[in-house]
Formats: sequence, structure tokens, C-alpha cells
Amino acid sequence: MVLIHAPTSVLEILPIPIPFTRDRIETKELPEFAHLRAHVYRLIKRDEAAVDGEAASAGERSDGT
Repeated sequence: MVLIHAPTSVLEILPIPIPFTRDRIETKELPEFAHLRAHVYRLIKRDEAAVDGEAASAGERSDGT
């Protein structure tokens, strides 16, 4: 699950296509892992940008601009 903050909610549920009995080093070398990590990173960054945009808009409104 990918969670977002304030208020915490589920942004996306991802299936993990990597078989169990995982070795940390070998798993990080898998293309599937790299794809999932990049996808989750983009989701988090998109959420952060949305939160920052909302904060900026709220600041503009409170300044009367």
C-alpha cells in the first residue's frame, strides 16, 4: 500500500510480483523492483507537490491576493 499523509489515506494498492524468499541485494537488482520503486517514488512526489500547491494557494488567500 502507498499511503499519503494529512489525513493518512491509501493512495494505491500495488501487487508485488516478486517471489518470496527474497534476498535484499538480489531483489534490489531485479527490474521489477526498480520499476516498483520508481512508481512509488513518483506517487509520493506527486502527492507532495499537491500538498505544497494547496499550502501555497491557502497562503495566497489568507494574504488577500
